[in-house]
Amino acid sequence: MAASYYNNPPPPHSSYAAPPPPPPPPPGTSLYASYRHHAYPPHPPPPPAYVGAYYDHAAEPLPPRDELRTLFIAGLPGDAKAREVYNLFRDFPGYVSSHLRTSGKSSQAYAFAVFADQPSALAAMSATNGRIFDLENNCTLHVDLAKSNSRSKRSRTDDVPYTNFEPAAFSKDPSAFAPQNNPPCPTLFVANLGPTCSEQELIDVFSSCAGFIKVKMQNKFGAPVAFVDFKDMDSSTEAINRLQGVILYSSTGEGMRLEYAKSRMGLRKQDKRQ
Repeated sequence: MAASYYNNPPPPHSSYAAPPPPPPPPPGTSLYASYRHHAYPPHPPPPPAYVGAYYDHAAEPLPPRDELRTLFIAGLPGDAKAREVYNLFRDFPGYVSSHLRTSGKSSQAYAFAVFADQPSALAAMSATNGRIFDLENNCTLHVDLAKSNSRSKRSRTDDVPYTNFEPAAFSKDPSAFAPQNNPPCPTLFVANLGPTCSEQELIDVFSSCAGFIKVKMQNKFGAPVAFVDFKDMDSSTEAINRLQGVILYSSTGEGMRLEYAKSRMGLRKQDKRQ
């Protein structure tokens, strides 16, 4: 019986058959390279070891792109002028303001352009992205939506220059622009204007806000100030939230300071007492 057991080996298990050999390597390829290719599945490359605050901040959630209305413009030559950036965007519908910045670590400059709404910003981006700005120096514009809109926020010391140059950080500590204790009013008081600021420039900026009515400029202690009237307090509040701290072309370095006026523009004294 023992002989019968050893003379009849068990049937082969076809389900555990060895896999077919890999196809031969193409001509000119080493067998070692071919073996590595077939024996081990490919592994995804490791993530690049980015160093610096920029990539730390880039990992943070960004605002939805459909809410952005500010453009970031790269590819400008180092000797670009603010007037050139202004002329580049001034004729686009919805244009509000622009600002030019240069980096000491690069021979190129950067700029930001603010628009009244996202469709206007996208239209300007589509028309200017890839445009040759300086033929002699072969400078081509790279235009995209900025990381954030112009909002008042405290700048961070660990931000890299790209973040610091965003419109939200154009001005100094935004607490300086906080509205005073005046109650909400349809009329806004505007200060921190440049000496060459004109009424037409303010009209161009504030007319992009809903409910805009008119602008009236005055000269206070040798510095221009303005009153901007809106149809209601909701409109004036929206204008504060949108334009607080924005730097105009005529500005000398600081952004506009917006606050509610003490009373509505054009209201007579007897009406104020009622």
